[in-house]
Amino acid sequence: MERRAHSKAGPPQTTAAIVKALLRFSSAHAWLLPLLVVFGLAASFVESLGISLIVLFLYSMIGRAAEAAAVSGIIGKAFAIITVETGGGTRLAALIFGMVVANALLRSSYNLITAFIRYRLCETARNCLHEQFLQVSYDFILARDQGQLLNIIAGESWTLGEMYLCVCRILINISSVSIFVLFLLVVSWQLLLVASSGIIFLLLAMHFLSEPARKLGRRMREEHEKLAERMLVTLQGMRALRAFGQEQRYQHTFEQASAEVRRASMAFERLNALVSPVVQIGYLILLTAIILVSGPMGISFVATLAFVALVYRLQPHVHELERNLLHAAQLEASTRSVMGMLDRSGKTYLLSGVRPFVGLRKEIRFESVSFSYTGAPSPSLNQISFTIPAGATTALVGMSGAGKTTIVNLLLRLYRADSGSILVDDVCLDEFTRASWLSRIAAAGQDVELIEGTVQDNFRVASVEADLSAMRWAARAAGILDVIESLPQAFDSWIGQQGLRLSGGQRQRLGLARALLRDPDILILDEATSALDSALEHEIWGAIRQKMAGRTLLVITHRLETIMSADQVICIGSGRVLDCGSPAELRSRSASAFWKMQSDVGDDREAVAGG
Repeated sequence: MERRAHSKAGPPQTTAAIVKALLRFSSAHAWLLPLLVVFGLAASFVESLGISLIVLFLYSMIGRAAEAAAVSGIIGKAFAIITVETGGGTRLAALIFGMVVANALLRSSYNLITAFIRYRLCETARNCLHEQFLQVSYDFILARDQGQLLNIIAGESWTLGEMYLCVCRILINISSVSIFVLFLLVVSWQLLLVASSGIIFLLLAMHFLSEPARKLGRRMREEHEKLAERMLVTLQGMRALRAFGQEQRYQHTFEQASAEVRRASMAFERLNALVSPVVQIGYLILLTAIILVSGPMGISFVATLAFVALVYRLQPHVHELERNLLHAAQLEASTRSVMGMLDRSGKTYLLSGVRPFVGLRKEIRFESVSFSYTGAPSPSLNQISFTIPAGATTALVGMSGAGKTTIVNLLLRLYRADSGSILVDDVCLDEFTRASWLSRIAAAGQDVELIEGTVQDNFRVASVEADLSAMRWAARAAGILDVIESLPQAFDSWIGQQGLRLSGGQRQRLGLARALLRDPDILILDEATSALDSALEHEIWGAIRQKMAGRTLLVITHRLETIMSADQVICIGSGRVLDCGSPAELRSRSASAFWKMQSDVGDDREAVAGG
């Protein structure tokens, strides 16, 4: 049963929407955010207090502690209390040392928590993206570029952790700045007005840099996606590229894509490099202005020294805030891409159903089934109706593009019919759980791919629990056991992407062996022996018929010998049933669509009639 999410919100578009979606995604770790903020603020508080104590310590070392304590205002009173309580420079130094240690421990705890959050969110994002790829409709995956999907799960998933930490750090930076501002207010509200104007100016300068950072972030994402696409083209098309001597051309194309990634990255680094000199120069001007105006404003030297020290230590926090704002702008495009992929609105999913499938007793019936692939100019199946009887062999024949493989895809529940019904013993196919249905069905042929891995890995796609003896039996039945045992590590041998280390016929036989290993009630063979010679094909078909005796077999083939040995033949053309019946019935009808089809592909009708 098909499900389409009904949320109208859609993927996040604005920065605020991205932050909201990110916080919802990380809700399982929400308890860490306040802890992170507490550690960050505590470290800032301890640092600010430590800086103030250093000023008092310096005055104590030159024997002028009383002068510092005599300063008017809250800071003077605080210095007086600390001077009395510590009773001398040694205790004051010990207190400052304790503050330094406490700040280091708080910073270390803060860094450990941020690392935990980053890696846990990256892991969660990867897992959720992988789950999304497996659960979303097959059509959705086919419509996307594989380079884009690879880049999202392998390259961009880390941005969720980075973006989350950026948001946290921005909050902590703002809070830390607020604490420093509070201390500065205690020291001198007049100088604070001067400092605030300069800090606001620096923040505005960073705001103007954020839009170029967003554009560069989008550009970097696009270039990384293109690079991932070039990698996939090379790896997946290696045989064709070498067969046609295109190595140099594709190396040049890859180098161009790689150079664009470098240029985009360097453009952002140049933009990022502007931050440090702007901030340093801005703070130098600000500190100079504070010192110059403190005298005419009647601010004591002690208060000015404490204020300058605090402003100097405030600089890294403001600088970090500016960098985090810039970094968040750069991450925005990748974060939007990942959150858009994770968002379930507007995507189609296949529900599992609730009824367990316990075996085919009567028939599979297609009733007025129609189906169109996304973007296709015409339907692949158009109001098609036919029956596949249980326990019999049905041959499905037709010209290329007639809709045969689409029927297989619907039975494998890769797609769902646009209209009509597929009934299994009078029950809608979608009502059965996917796991129970697919556990009793197996397919092999030209469109059922091998996975990259070992021979054993491919067998375990069909049956996780299968032991080596069961694998050997299936391999022997498919006529490939000798080939497997001749490989360097036999069943543990690596066969490459889509089994390309094997020949075409060997790949077909391995796919067939995998299907037989499943021991299915329903076996679908889509041109599963087309690459084999006649003698080997005849031997394998003998093993298949022995294994599938009394079970349901659906065969898609152009070979007349196989067709004529079926219990039923269904002729498909342009997504419709053109003819249907037993081979004897079709042979007896001279006007049968089956004969016309055989004539179109150049088969010898007389040879069949004589057989």
